[in-house]
Amino acid sequence: MQKAIIQSSRRLFTTNVTQSSSTQTVSNAQLGAIKAMLRVNQAGELAADAIYKGQLAVLPKTATMRPVIEHMWQQEKHHLQILDTLVANNRVRPSIFSPVWYSLGFALGAGTALLVR
Repeated sequence: MQKAIIQSSRRLFTTNVTQSSSTQTVSNAQLGAIKAMLRVNQAGELAADAIYKGQLAVLPKTATMRPVIEHMWQQEKHHLQILDTLVANNRVRPSIFSPVWYSLGFALGAGTALLVR
């Protein structure tokens, strides 16, 4: 079952989709570190999403590896959705560099797809 870290006030919960499994108090420093980790992870998932989107934008519809890349992209979209939810629920400021990571990710994906075309 998928686990997620969710912060509420100064309590940190590790929860399953259906039930809470543990609770502990966190310090301001720990809370800041958790928020920074969520921000970095969300930015990474955004870039990964863009890489696959860039690859699929360039690859021909008949490319033999296309179904595999589409499957991997679906997984990345799911990861991004989880991080987007955690960031929103915990009022974490997204990275100010998100547009840069997205653009570079898309260019990287498109560029690598052009190499195998």
